[in-house]
Order: sequence, then C-alpha cells, then structure tokens
Amino acid sequence: MIVFDMDGVLVDSRETILLAYRRAGVVAPDNILEQEATGWLEAMVGGVAPAQAIRDQKNREYVNLLRNSDTALLPPFATATQLYHEGHVVGLMTGAPKGSAQALREYCAEQRWGWPFARAVEGRSTERKMQWLAQVGGHGVYVDDQDRLVNVPEGWRFLKYDQQDAQTLYEEITACVCV
Repeated sequence: MIVFDMDGVLVDSRETILLAYRRAGVVAPDNILEQEATGWLEAMVGGVAPAQAIRDQKNREYVNLLRNSDTALLPPFATATQLYHEGHVVGLMTGAPKGSAQALREYCAEQRWGWPFARAVEGRSTERKMQWLAQVGGHGVYVDDQDRLVNVPEGWRFLKYDQQDAQTLYEEITACVCV
C-alpha cells in the first residue's frame, strides 16, 4: 500500500488554508503547513475553546474553497494515478477536515480526472496517521512533505515529498515497495 498525505503533497493548499483562516477571522502563520501540534492558534486567541470555534469555521471555509475554486494538483497526484493503474493499492490520509477528500474527488470528477485512491482518511493528526498505519499492518510507503512528528510503524517506509517531479517520486516509491 502507498499512502499519500494531501496538503502540500497532492494539493498545493497553502494559500487555500491561509485564506480559510482569514475568512475565519485570523491571520495564520505563512508556514501554516508546518504548524501541526504547535498551539499557535490557542496562543493567538487565548485558549482552546475560542481556537476550536475558529478552527471549525476555518474547516468549513477550507472545504468550500476546495470545492469551489481551482485546485492546484502537485506531481504526486500523477504518481498516485500511475501507481493505481499499475495495480498498487493507493490511499490518501490527511489532517485536512472531514469533507476535504470528497471535495477533491468532486473537483477531479469535474475536470474528468480519475480518482486513484482506494481509501481516504481525513481529520487525522500525524500521530493518529501513524497509529492508523500500524492498525493496517503489513508494509507500505507513506509520503508526506513534513517529516516532523512522522514515526512510521515497522514494515512501513517514509518518503518525503520535496518537490520531486512525478517520475522521480514514482521511482523512489517503487524502489521502497520492491525492497
């Protein structure tokens, strides 16, 4: 199984996330994709409850923006599609809010692109993603653009997406799968 993160890997969503936060009333850090588990929003707004209300609004805005705007797909989407067509089981796992994968799937359908993902898991912190991989068991490759907090379980390999083109990423993934 090959599992791809969504934000920053399949979708160039940084600007979308920043706009969603602005619409929810706050200015998020420019490096928002690197802010998981830092507590930046709680520190900014003075607590968990107000932060959760803002995050809930941001999540609604984010899903709507994915659904209603041009979404820039990154090279790993083409890699996922190629792997799928070769018979690999390909999954999507994201910290993005519930509804994000469906919004992306609808966008791909409108563009007449295929959907290579056998399974999509949303709203998971990196820690919970690693727990899910352990529950799935077996072996595979997990692809993410952030290595902070990543601790893949035994049998899994981590591959960092660092702006490789689709073919280079494909070669890196298949080298991991065949080992």
